[in-house]
Amino acid sequence: MPEFNFTINHVPAGPSLRAQLRAWTVPKHFQGSWRRQQQILVNGHYQSLTEPVPDDATITIAFAAPAPVIAPVVAPIKIAYADQRVIVALKPAGLKTHPSAVGDTDSLIGRVAAHFNGAPIYITHRLDMATSGLILLARDPLTQAIINRELATKTLRRTYTALVTPGMTQNWGRIDAPIAHRPDDIRRRMVGTDGLPATTFYRVQSRTTRYDRITLRLATGRTHQIRVHMDFIGHPLLGDPLYGHAPADRLMLHATTLTWQKPLSTRTQTVTSTVPF
Repeated sequence: MPEFNFTINHVPAGPSLRAQLRAWTVPKHFQGSWRRQQQILVNGHYQSLTEPVPDDATITIAFAAPAPVIAPVVAPIKIAYADQRVIVALKPAGLKTHPSAVGDTDSLIGRVAAHFNGAPIYITHRLDMATSGLILLARDPLTQAIINRELATKTLRRTYTALVTPGMTQNWGRIDAPIAHRPDDIRRRMVGTDGLPATTFYRVQSRTTRYDRITLRLATGRTHQIRVHMDFIGHPLLGDPLYGHAPADRLMLHATTLTWQKPLSTRTQTVTSTVPF
């Protein structure tokens, strides 16, 4: 079982260690485990979570946790950013984020695992197989949990670029339409009153006679959300084999930008990528 170690220096004074962990959005089950096993130290000594944090403190955390079993795949993969806690990989169109069926061998996480010599990799979000762009991966289970919390609270922001059928009448807009499973096709989704709430914001970047180029931001993360919403308003993505069937060499959707709060920090990090179409 791998061991994970964190050292956070120059922590300002605070009313309690628990308050500091809450500010870092550390889940309660981690806090409870560290307390019971005395795995969190302040200036080299264990202290109760209710005690105050002195100014300019050093907080250290050490714990062991299971790692997911990932078969490394030796194949090309581009890494857009990496530090001690996260990896941002650039997924090509046509590659699965992770194996999802018996017999799947190649995947983004398999390639990333091989790139980092078999180190543990933890998924935080996914991209459709046909979509290209940035994916944020965690290097430990605590970071995974914190990033998942950022996704839930909308602290983590994702933007996309897409080509859609031309003639959009508004330069920007918001699509609020619940997304449900399609009863006649397990692969597809649809807008339906029995679906989960879904919100997409879009802005037109440029227009041509063949397509409109738009940027999109998700307020929710439903399966095929952008693809379903743009088809719903009459401007499906080019190259989408499931929605709209507008012809193109590939699905014209790319995850362009990721912005997140760095784990156990107040700083934010932004990574961008070049759109390949």
